[in-house]
Amino acid sequence: MFLQGCCLQCLTHEGYARKEREEQEAQYAPYRQRNTVEAYREFIQKYPKNMFVSRARYLIETFEFDPYEKADTMEGYMEFAMMYPDNPNVKRAVARIEQMEFKRYESMDTIEGYREFLVKYPNNPYTMLAKERLQELEFRALDGVLQKKYGFDLLMYRLQIKRVQQEVQADAGMQPGDFALFASLETVKKKEYFHTHLIYARDLSELNVPLEEFAGTVFKTLITKMLSILDARFINAAGIYGFSFDMSSSEHRFHGDKKVFAEYQIPVEAAHLFAAGKLDQPQLLAACTLVTYDQSPDAAAKSDAVPADTTTAAALDGNALMQSSQECRQCADAIITRSWRRSKKNGSFDTVETVEKWKSFGAADGVVEKSVLRYMIGYGGNLAKKQAAAILTISFTDQPREFWYVMCRGDAGRTPHIDSYRPTAEEDFPLADYKDIPPEREKHALQGTEECAHKRCFVVESTPVSEELPYGRRISWIDGQALTPIKIDYFDKNGALWKSASIAWQNKCGRWFWEQAVVENVQTGDVTTITTKDVRVNVGLPDRDFTPHALQRLTGK
Repeated sequence: MFLQGCCLQCLTHEGYARKEREEQEAQYAPYRQRNTVEAYREFIQKYPKNMFVSRARYLIETFEFDPYEKADTMEGYMEFAMMYPDNPNVKRAVARIEQMEFKRYESMDTIEGYREFLVKYPNNPYTMLAKERLQELEFRALDGVLQKKYGFDLLMYRLQIKRVQQEVQADAGMQPGDFALFASLETVKKKEYFHTHLIYARDLSELNVPLEEFAGTVFKTLITKMLSILDARFINAAGIYGFSFDMSSSEHRFHGDKKVFAEYQIPVEAAHLFAAGKLDQPQLLAACTLVTYDQSPDAAAKSDAVPADTTTAAALDGNALMQSSQECRQCADAIITRSWRRSKKNGSFDTVETVEKWKSFGAADGVVEKSVLRYMIGYGGNLAKKQAAAILTISFTDQPREFWYVMCRGDAGRTPHIDSYRPTAEEDFPLADYKDIPPEREKHALQGTEECAHKRCFVVESTPVSEELPYGRRISWIDGQALTPIKIDYFDKNGALWKSASIAWQNKCGRWFWEQAVVENVQTGDVTTITTKDVRVNVGLPDRDFTPHALQRLTGK
């Protein structure tokens, strides 16, 4: 009877579970049939405890990401990350951006390209591959220099060193032969050395033996053999003062981020006498200079360097200063995602998300730069105002800017007055009118130095040379070290203070970009806050992206 009762109870629970599942399936079925983002959102809101809610959320996330994945563009993935920051597919979008960037630099396969990639993406999943390839290209480039200048075959030297490495045995917790080889020409106290880098993946500060003992083992088992090879193969060794060798650590065995622990500097004459058997190892060691470090040379240089301040640049006039300020932010092209919020004095506010593509044309055919600004939220604006879905701005060297706009799925139109097409969130501070104004479009006068936001700054007054700019003049407080403006006051055509901008900067991809700007219109009380979400520079944007026809394609025309 007891067993029979248990079975009946189990059947009862099973029946309840089956009935509950059938009810929840019935709730889910009509929304599954519609199979749209809107339907699944409605379902989740109406039945938050339904067992199929997690499935509905997964489908929403998939539907949001699908069109961007099919388009497979950097601009699209950046837009997706901005529009759907909580979607777990953002990780896939970012990973794809990083992959696309590496593939582009890999196809270029140049020293300059890989260097730029590492500056832009120091923590990219493909960083190690970029470092390996860069180091190889630099090694081969040096081989050409050495062949021509000294008759020295660097590639053969590397091959011979590999054979030496194989002969060296690990001893007392040390592995002196487990290094990557790199080489360079270095100048020490105005004397040129051929420098061999022994780059270990292991941190040499964590050795079980004293550093001096490890350096001595490397000298005895490796450097002495390397000297014999160098003496035999440097045809014109008289052109250099000596040979030097360092022992360093780098996780990826890359010379660009290595930490040097010890370095031997050996005059050519001593190396030649040793190779000829006229000096023994102790005598050779006595002729060497051993330098030990507790940090990398780069870090040491930074600690000894005098920080940049306003005294070093005080000789600059206003025009030169603004030119330098502009140069520290220059790049070939960029894709930037931003959010705007305009808070009005009456307590209301407007917001908009934007994706901007920008490209420098370097004054070719009279064109300085072009930009395309797309608006992600607020298409259509209000009934009293037209609002563009995207705006193309073309800046020239010797004529007024040209504006093109496109409404949702409309034809591109040209207008001399673009302000009426901007969304209300942007219209009080459109970046094209205020940000990164070419220095030649204004006259700049250095007024002196002041402290602003706890930084010593240059104060520069800039006056437009034409009526095209919306303000009468502006005063900028330029950070004396970074040379970025951290505050700008704009005055209207009548000379009254109009707008005041406070700017926080970020060094991204090796260049300075706005992180956030807060602009107060002191005459109306409105405050515009512009926040940069993501920046990608020098991505190789084609010219065809900056045409009226491309503007139409952006909105599905």
